[in-house]
Amino acid sequence: ADLAQAQLAGADLRRVDLAGQDLAKVDLSRADLSGANLSRTSLTGANMSGVTLAGAIMTDALLSGANLTGAILLNTNFANADLSDAVLTTAALTGAVATQARMRGALLPGVDLRGVDLTDVDLSGADLRKANLSGARLSTVRLAKSNLSEAVLRGADLSGCGLIEANLVKANLVEANLAKANLTHARLD
Repeated sequence: ADLAQAQLAGADLRRVDLAGQDLAKVDLSRADLSGANLSRTSLTGANMSGVTLAGAIMTDALLSGANLTGAILLNTNFANADLSDAVLTTAALTGAVATQARMRGALLPGVDLRGVDLTDVDLSGADLRKANLSGARLSTVRLAKSNLSEAVLRGADLSGCGLIEANLVKANLVEANLAKANLTHARLD
């Protein structure tokens, strides 16, 4: 089916299989895609504000520049997905998996990422101001030039993390594991 630029706002698409489809620039705002299979799907520039993707499979999906403001992404699998320059302001990502995802320049201010597995993710230049990353798995994550000011990183695993030129002013790093982390030119005060 050709769904290019389709208007699917508010649609009930629970457990639908859209793997490999081209949904670039599609309006999926407020749609319910709980449990859907969107692996290898192109959602570049899509409007997904307020979308529900709880338990969805988004592995290898292309979401660069997508608007996911206020999205419900609980237990969603974003492994190896491209979320570069995506807007995830106020999104709920508890229990999500994003291992090896590309999230360069993503906007995640104030987002709740408690306990999320972000192992080996590229978050270079991302905006994570006031984000809650308590207990998150961030080992070998690339956070060069990212803004983590006032972020909560309490008990987070940042081992081997690249924090080159990152802004960590007023970040809570209590009990964080920074073993072998690269903090070259990072701002801490």
